Amino acid sequence: MPRRSRSRKLRRGATLVLVAVFAVAVVGMAAFAVDLSRLYLGTNELQTGADAAALRGALRLQRFPGQSPVDSVIAFASSNAALNGNISLTASDILPAFWDPATSTATTAAWATANAVHVITKRRVGLQFGVILSAIVPEPARQSIAWIANLSGAACIKPWAFPMTEVFERIGPVPSPLRPLTPDELQALRALTPAQRTFVVAPPYSGVGPTPAPAPDGNWAAIRVGGSGISDYQANIRGNNDNCTNDPVIIGDIRDKPGNNVADKTTAAIDDPPGTLCTFVGNADTCYNSAGSIGTSVVVAYGSSSASFGTDPITVNMVGEFVIVCYKRTPLSGNGNGNGNGSNANSCAWPGFNNMSAFSEGTIVGYINPDFADLGPGAQLGNTISIAQRLILVK
Repeated sequence: MPRRSRSRKLRRGATLVLVAVFAVAVVGMAAFAVDLSRLYLGTNELQTGADAAALRGALRLQRFPGQSPVDSVIAFASSNAALNGNISLTASDILPAFWDPATSTATTAAWATANAVHVITKRRVGLQFGVILSAIVPEPARQSIAWIANLSGAACIKPWAFPMTEVFERIGPVPSPLRPLTPDELQALRALTPAQRTFVVAPPYSGVGPTPAPAPDGNWAAIRVGGSGISDYQANIRGNNDNCTNDPVIIGDIRDKPGNNVADKTTAAIDDPPGTLCTFVGNADTCYNSAGSIGTSVVVAYGSSSASFGTDPITVNMVGEFVIVCYKRTPLSGNGNGNGNGSNANSCAWPGFNNMSAFSEGTIVGYINPDFADLGPGAQLGNTISIAQRLILVK
């Protein structure tokens, strides 16, 4: 064979080899890109599944404290997909944990004491194209911790203790002795409308002036939060999350602040200077918030006392949010506990309260807010049952 023809064939063969090598490289790069994208998407799906499963477990643990939510979480997780298949968990993938908000750490716990649920999701997956080049079968994993966070105490609390009996009466029988709400009772409270959660509380009747009529649902007590003077009491009413003047109030015993005409001092704090807590229009008692809507949210204590409110001490069963919709601010006869001469026909734009003239000064109309969107600065979160509960993904 002539040398030139043989050389041409060698060059053609070398070219074919290079093309083949290049093709393999291109296919490999394409396989890597496709598989990498698939793994990236799949691990995100695993994280979503872990978050959803952990929240499901925390919800179950919240409703049934101390009981293992494993079976419920396994069943729920299987309805979520990742990497083209349903997420499959075992009992070893669902762990009881105790989350410490102070250190942002979770430790292993028993279900009887757990306040969080730790879920680990993982899935073995074969490569779509890379299997041509590699026998590696990756097993991506993701984890999530959902914490049952409860408001067990709060700063910037308004210095009123509302009767816990009124909370229970909205959902059923009143227990004795009073206690915090159970998770099921919290659910029942959340199912009610604001109108169904509304009640009326007035300062304790002092016997001066006519007996308030109609009688309120209960009485509120003035409580001592930061300081002991009546000026401190007024400052705590005016205070807000940006300018808090009181010390934290924790579930347990607190002291009330009798005397010094707390109804009148409360009115002075709410109505002067205007707009600090409620904004009023004319002679009406409607409490508008800064956005111009009816209702101002405050954090208050819900509790009981050994006799009646106005005594010392008061046991705080829960700390939670209350939305003030009406406040009786017109000074009346006596010390603010009587109904005066009825000449001030104050009204409120809340259904059923178009005439507030019969109520005594310091009477508050509002409703329990069981959602508690604002825990606020200074809130202390723990694992005790509270009216202010949150399921929070912490890790």
